[in-house]
Amino acid sequence: MAVAVQRSVWAVEMLVLASLAACGGSGNGDEAPALQQGRAVSAAVQGPDTTQAAAAAIPDAVAVVPLQGGVDDIAPSAPHSVSASATADGRVALSWLPASDNVGVASYHVWRDGQPLHSVNGSTTAYTDSSLASATTYVYRVSAADAAGNSSPQSVEYSVTTAKAVPAGENEVPAAQGGERIAATTSVRTVQAALVPREPDTSSPTNPPDLVAHSRTESSLVLQWRESTDNVGVVGYDVFKNAVWVGGTSGREFSFRNLAPASRYEFSVRAYDAAGNRSAATTVTTATLGGASPVDIVAPTIPAGVTTGAVTSSSVVVQWKASSDATGVAGYELYQNGISTGEVTRQTSYTYGDLAAGTAYSFAVKAFDAAGNKSAASAPISVRTTPATVLTARWIAGGVVIEGRNPWNENPMMFWDDVATAFAASGLPDGAEVPAGADKLYGASSTVVASRFKYQRTSETRSGEAGVVYAATGHKPVLSYPNYNGPARTFNKMYVSWWYKPSVSPGAEGASNKFIRLWDNGNGYGTRISWTQMHMTCAVPADYKPEVSWGNWWDKGGVAGRWNRHEVEVDLSVPHVRTWVNGVAGHNHPCVKSADYANSPIRIGLIGFDHGGYADNTHGYDTMKTAMDDIYIANSPARVELSDSPTWSTTSNREVLPVKSWAPNRIELGQVRGVLKGAAKLYVYVVAPDGSVNANGMALSCGSSTACP
Repeated sequence: MAVAVQRSVWAVEMLVLASLAACGGSGNGDEAPALQQGRAVSAAVQGPDTTQAAAAAIPDAVAVVPLQGGVDDIAPSAPHSVSASATADGRVALSWLPASDNVGVASYHVWRDGQPLHSVNGSTTAYTDSSLASATTYVYRVSAADAAGNSSPQSVEYSVTTAKAVPAGENEVPAAQGGERIAATTSVRTVQAALVPREPDTSSPTNPPDLVAHSRTESSLVLQWRESTDNVGVVGYDVFKNAVWVGGTSGREFSFRNLAPASRYEFSVRAYDAAGNRSAATTVTTATLGGASPVDIVAPTIPAGVTTGAVTSSSVVVQWKASSDATGVAGYELYQNGISTGEVTRQTSYTYGDLAAGTAYSFAVKAFDAAGNKSAASAPISVRTTPATVLTARWIAGGVVIEGRNPWNENPMMFWDDVATAFAASGLPDGAEVPAGADKLYGASSTVVASRFKYQRTSETRSGEAGVVYAATGHKPVLSYPNYNGPARTFNKMYVSWWYKPSVSPGAEGASNKFIRLWDNGNGYGTRISWTQMHMTCAVPADYKPEVSWGNWWDKGGVAGRWNRHEVEVDLSVPHVRTWVNGVAGHNHPCVKSADYANSPIRIGLIGFDHGGYADNTHGYDTMKTAMDDIYIANSPARVELSDSPTWSTTSNREVLPVKSWAPNRIELGQVRGVLKGAAKLYVYVVAPDGSVNANGMALSCGSSTACP
């Protein structure tokens, strides 16, 4: 083989004779283009290799021969000559030389620090990684895959170290100016660059909802799911077959080909953002057609009984009766004004959002099965959204009043505990234990509590003024069974907000440490929801096999040594349990109510800090200090919030306001300044039961006879 190698420059000729498909499948955004048989592709690539050994590793040409029949079980070669450059805007640009395959390379998979990062089609030999931390080393590898799903070994690794962020006011260091260096081993190369300062994004996207498999044949099928959400933005989805990563896509559909007939597969999808944060996986199990199974060509029945539920100025809830199918209904396709929304769901209800106020819409639904058979559309149902709500807010003595037509009529608040007010009403001295019992704010519990909450006067309140909070030292300070008004009002839904301050990280000593537990039966054999410092669990079967959503409290916005606002929303009719810490979205976990306790309301078993270890010195937390304040419980996410930001999307400091009275045209609320103490201007936000909220805050005004506080 004759090879001419110049310093850092070479040329490689490849002959590709195949039509490419994706790595065992294709995403609608990453689908490999088909190449005409017999077409020659030439690529000239620059790189740092200077040795004869490196030159010898480059083939003169790669002859690709079409298969004459049979199964392709030959994997591509590993991509080689991987290189990278880091830029000052927080990105790393990767490139590599093409791999070879007996049929053709369908896709390349990029790995970062040993984890799958992204996949690109086989005609692309470059990828840009975004949102990296400064002064951090990242290790990249690349692997290739063909249309039959055969994967190559990973390439040699390439290490990129981003430089320390440049402080404001200092000159930025130019990115990678002659900064590439060859490490001691020839399998690793490193570059350096400067990054501008930025706050790291550590929040994971939500799980991809409503994952379904349809259009099944003996050798193929299509996965489809609804869009995940993220605090910054979802950039793609990882797709797994039988727990093995097979590729990624920026769309919400992925096609699998070259599957075995009459075979069972488990498929999973995980969302990721530009910073590399990944959601938990959503999984579906299905099988290809073939063998003794007849081909399914019968569509499900048409969805019947389509009706509307809650209607607001921006959303409509549509409900229907379940369709039937010989092999089972896989999901429902949603239509708005006769056009598919592109969304699917496995539930028998759906909330259409982002609608215009006072506008007529028609909605319809189609059912489909795993074979891709679709029913005809249901009879369309017409509905008009309510007119835009016009509300005004102003200060009154001791609080805030909102006037105008409210988006809902029922007072959602069931429980409010302002610790200072509760302490004043108790008549107890400073330092007394918080009383518990049938006639108290909190019920008695059989749970062993080694460190009870006490009333404590302190200057470390959220406003910085002297006041009273709940405080305890030890490893199990909890408040059990809040005695809120009318527990039977909420069988499936609940919203809880409270302020929590730990002196040390709630994960410092490990174990499963609960912030809150909700259940519908105290024996733990019904629905059982626990939010801990490391995960969210939901267990419904009697043998207690919980569904788990992982995510550390400190990675989801929590900070030890300061006041943190915790929020939990439970809606088992959707179903999901969602959490926020200091306004940062955390878990979004599926949770279905136990059928054995369908008529038992969801209740709060405990709230506080329940260490999952034992009450001895080997499990720590004996000197941990915990404080809590302002506990709010409602039968839905409906509430009124106060903020110092004029728009909801930019709010960072927020306070939920307690309800004094609620009428269709007037809401009177108590005043809670908390972290907003001293704010020059405040705005009011009304959150509806479906979670929608006015985008622009209502600036508080003062009545003619009332001075602003």
